[in-house]
Amino acid sequence: MIERLRSYFLVEGSPLSLGIFRVIFGVALVIEATQNLKRVGYYTPSTFHFPYFDWISPLSESTMTTIFTWQLVFAVCFGLGFLTRLSAAGVLLTQGYAFLICALNFRNHVYLELLVTTVLLFSACGAAVSVDAVIGWAWRRWRHKAQDNPMHPEWVPITAQRVIGLQICCVYLYAALHKATPGFLSGYPLSRFLPRAIRNSTVGRWALPPDVLQAAADAMATESWSALAAWLTVGAEGFLAVGLLFRPTRLAAVCVGIALHLGIGLTMDIVTFGLVMTAAYLCFWTPRLRAQGAR
Repeated sequence: MIERLRSYFLVEGSPLSLGIFRVIFGVALVIEATQNLKRVGYYTPSTFHFPYFDWISPLSESTMTTIFTWQLVFAVCFGLGFLTRLSAAGVLLTQGYAFLICALNFRNHVYLELLVTTVLLFSACGAAVSVDAVIGWAWRRWRHKAQDNPMHPEWVPITAQRVIGLQICCVYLYAALHKATPGFLSGYPLSRFLPRAIRNSTVGRWALPPDVLQAAADAMATESWSALAAWLTVGAEGFLAVGLLFRPTRLAAVCVGIALHLGIGLTMDIVTFGLVMTAAYLCFWTPRLRAQGAR
């Protein structure tokens, strides 16, 4: 058992998929930083706060605006793969500080972003599809006059990639178990919440005709349709928690996951979370794995 775990986590492979994931994840971080700048008032002393630690306290509005501006800069640099580790550390410090200011503002996707950023900080996510990789390539070409000079290394440790994939499966598993209750499966919570969310969905109004949105809202107001939606949601999340881990079911799981998060985005305006989760499917794909024992 231990040997199988070692062969799964302690392995080398191509950095390409992790690099592509970093770019998309960077887009989610930029969106989050932009939203923080719009709601900077929530993080100032003028509002009530329940900090995680006594030594964490909100700062003035101008100071918090500066912090979130730097968060945006770090997020852009991280997505581009410029000074990748430093940028990841900057995102952790700025977004982490905002996260710790008040437990009442807890949001699942921000917590997930902080966890993923922590893992990426210690990974080789900047080895491909990054400004750092281009700069390194140009430096080697100029300094050593190397003709055989690939843009990115052929092999890097992909432990971080495996850990992120496992994180994503844990999110789906917890979500399925948390919702697998008679109350949620009855459809009543969704019938009370979804109709208004669908009518007010910015993404839905942009992507769908008004009559389609209204029909969806009316359908979700009935407990029969909302119960069906509840069962489908729990089934999808339970399948994703397992299906992503195994190659025979992975493609089907990816399709189910994209459909699930597309539906959530259209009906509830939850875009950033879906972007992070679906982008993380790349962590289950490695173009090439290095043979065990090869050096």
